[in-house]
Amino acid sequence: MSVSFFELQAQVQYGLSFDRERYLQYEKIQVTFTVVNNSGTRLTFGANERSGKLKILVVDPENRLVPAYDGKFNPMNGLVLAAGETKSLVININEHFSMTRLGRFNVSASMTHPTLTGLAFETPQKSISVEAGTVLKKKTFGVVDLEDSKLIHPRSYEIISFKEKEGDIVCLKVYDKQWVYALLRLGPYVTGVKVNHDVDTFSNIHTMIQVKPRVFIHMVFSDTGSIKQFIVYRATFENVPIMVRDSKLGTVRIFGGEKLTEGEDYIRIGNTLELRNVDPDLN
Repeated sequence: MSVSFFELQAQVQYGLSFDRERYLQYEKIQVTFTVVNNSGTRLTFGANERSGKLKILVVDPENRLVPAYDGKFNPMNGLVLAAGETKSLVININEHFSMTRLGRFNVSASMTHPTLTGLAFETPQKSISVEAGTVLKKKTFGVVDLEDSKLIHPRSYEIISFKEKEGDIVCLKVYDKQWVYALLRLGPYVTGVKVNHDVDTFSNIHTMIQVKPRVFIHMVFSDTGSIKQFIVYRATFENVPIMVRDSKLGTVRIFGGEKLTEGEDYIRIGNTLELRNVDPDLN
């Protein structure tokens, strides 16, 4: 769901939009700032006094202004906007502001430029919610030190369910005592349907979830949560895809099922799949 608002003035149009209203704690919170230059002149944004600036304003659940990690943070730094041009900036705001607390945050933006009349162009505040999910499973594994192969660092991941308006989803959180490396949405979660997961000998994290009655997704992530592999399987009447870990070799493999080809058998739409050239009842 897109949550947006757009302000209109003679010189510029501007607004903020969010891809959702509710976020799981530690996942990326993306805000899009869009501006239309109706001033009739080119606008340059940067660090000097003749350039324009954009400030993102974040207010925490206790109604306190959250300072940016970098006091000089200007998302529009280096942007040049020609007369009549429209541009959008996508910003992961919790990379620049502390937003790990649970609760409701209010976010707005304030744009200034010395060639534009008025002190600032401000958007209304928009409220978003940072919430906790339910931990379904947790596993701790070792990661080899990059400089000393004899040194092993403990790391963990959690399989988490998170309630959305359209239904629960499955998430993966990768972390240690110091950092949260990734918080990723994997797909829909169905109560009573097992989420398969394991770690191989190279500290890759494997997950397999059932997203439709006969459709499964096998994903492989690095020890920092970056995606390395995404494979879709369809269960046949003869067998269902099963994740198996070889305890001696430490490898994780999928047995059974039929691999589907992206673009030919399915397309990805966000966290969902639309199947093609397959049984209509699978969609």
